[in-house]
Amino acid sequence: LALAQTDFTPSSVAEALAEIDKRAREAARAGAALIAFPELFMCGYLDADSARDLSLTAAVLARHLGEIARSHGLAICTGYSERDGDALYNAALLVGSGGEVLLNYRKMHLWGELEKSLFMPGEPSPVVEVQPSFFLGVLICYDLDFPVTMQDLQRRGAEMALVISATGRDYAIVPRIQAPARAYENSMFLAFCNRVDGAGDFAGESAVLAPDGSVLVRAADRREALLIAELDGRRWAGYRAAHRYVDDQRTDHFPLRLLPNG
Repeated sequence: LALAQTDFTPSSVAEALAEIDKRAREAARAGAALIAFPELFMCGYLDADSARDLSLTAAVLARHLGEIARSHGLAICTGYSERDGDALYNAALLVGSGGEVLLNYRKMHLWGELEKSLFMPGEPSPVVEVQPSFFLGVLICYDLDFPVTMQDLQRRGAEMALVISATGRDYAIVPRIQAPARAYENSMFLAFCNRVDGAGDFAGESAVLAPDGSVLVRAADRREALLIAELDGRRWAGYRAAHRYVDDQRTDHFPLRLLPNG
């Protein structure tokens, strides 16, 4: 797994795609099977004009990302402003190494008045297989503040939550404390891919957490980085099976929604 912690802000879709291509090449050379980019990477966070002007349909972005994924032989997940008719969504598109669309997730919990004025809220992320017998779901930034979002992914079979973010420096508690806690609470891997900038407006500190909340790898707070982490699901299978806290939840007081299979 590779996480691209970057301060990159594009002036065009072509520029954003070129940056993805460059970093995907680096990640593939390092042996990564999947690379993730921060929230709204394709348009920058958060400028209303750019969110509108650099918005894309899922189909158009999938075509471009698919070409890059196939050329480097790895899966790619990036944040973007998705246009669907007259509506915009703060979204994440994940394509597989063969260029196929694995999921398109629209942020459920919108942060602040600007996001709420620009975007419509989405629905829970699908849980998809990205490697043989390794399943993940996607969250975007503020979604992580709601414990039920990760609990829901865990109940539906996810081994990892891939969280793309643009968390500000005033909320550094998120990568430092909250992300490890969410990993521990749900006995899941958690990959937190954040923005960074030299001025320190964004918290950085992208990280990959193990199912017991321990840090596998973490970036600095003000520097760009390409984090690489190896995730061994088999090594953690016993721990995860013994720490399914959701199975002990008092559903008579805190009901869980039914899964598709009942």
